[in-house]
Amino acid sequence: MRSRHNMTDLMLVCAILICDAEAGHSAFIEDQQNNNASLTLMSQDGIHMTTRLQYADGTVEWIGFRSKYSLPIGPGEIDVRDHSDKIRLYVMLPVDSERLKQARDAVVADFQNSTYRLNNNNCVFFASELAKTAGFDLKDAFDVGKTPEQVVRLYAEKFRDVAVFDVRPFPWEQTGLVAIPGQYRVRLDWIKCHKPETVFGKDKVYVRAYIDNHLVFESDGRKSLRRGDRADIDADVVTVSAGQAIVIQLWDDDKADRDDLIFDRTITVSQPDTLVLKQTKGEVLLGSQSTYEIQVTIVP
Repeated sequence: MRSRHNMTDLMLVCAILICDAEAGHSAFIEDQQNNNASLTLMSQDGIHMTTRLQYADGTVEWIGFRSKYSLPIGPGEIDVRDHSDKIRLYVMLPVDSERLKQARDAVVADFQNSTYRLNNNNCVFFASELAKTAGFDLKDAFDVGKTPEQVVRLYAEKFRDVAVFDVRPFPWEQTGLVAIPGQYRVRLDWIKCHKPETVFGKDKVYVRAYIDNHLVFESDGRKSLRRGDRADIDADVVTVSAGQAIVIQLWDDDKADRDDLIFDRTITVSQPDTLVLKQTKGEVLLGSQSTYEIQVTIVP
C-alpha cells in the first residue's frame, strides 16, 4: 500500500455555452475540442466525495471509494456510480489523458481491497490520492480534518490558473448542442413527492430559483406533501434568453433546525420544451433521503 496524505435521474442540458466570462470555463471547452482529458473532484451532498474522469476519446468514468457496508471501519469498495444529480460543489482539472488513465489504474489497485476507515482511509483520501497521482498535489494544505467541500475549495484555490470551479451548468454537459435564439418563460407546473425527507409526517416544501447565483424566484407559502402527493404550482419562474442556465431548488421548511435542500437541478434553456426531472437527495449521515419530481415548461 503506497503512503497517503494525512487528511463526499436525469441531468438535462439543452445548449452549448453561448457566452462565458470565466476564463477557466472557456479553456475547458477549448481543451475538450482539442481532445484533452479532465479530472473532476466533487463534494456530494457535503459529506461524500467522488470523481469524474473524462478521457481524450470522450469516455467518461465515475469512480470513488466507500464503505461496503456503511460502517466507519470495514471492507471498502470502489464506487462507480454516476453522481451527477448529487453534486454540491466541484473542481475540474485538465490533465493528460494517458497520465489520467495510469493514475486511475494505480490508485484503484491500491484501494480496491483496502479497509475503509472513516478517519484516515475514506472517499476524500481516495480522491486526493487520485489527484496527486495525476499531478495535482495539495502537499501540506491537506489534512485529516478537512471536509469534502473544504478539499474541493483547496484544489480550486491552489490550481486556480487552470481549474474550473463550480460553474453551472456543468461544462461537460455543454458541448455539441445549439440553442434556438429568443426569449423564453420558465414555468414550474407541479411538484410530486415520491418519498418525503421527513421521517414522520409531511414535508413543507417551497421553491427557489437562481441565475448566476442570484435569487430570482421564491414560491409563496409552503406545500405540505406526503409520499405520493402532488402539488400544482402553475407559476412563471423567470424569463431568460436562450443559452441561460437556471437552478431550481426545493427546500423542506424545518422549524427546529436549518431547512433541508431536497432537490437541486440546473436547466439550460434552449428551446420550447416540457421537462420532467426527478432526483433523490438527502442528509446521508442522518439516514434522511427524499425523492422528488418536478415538471417545468419552457414557453417562447
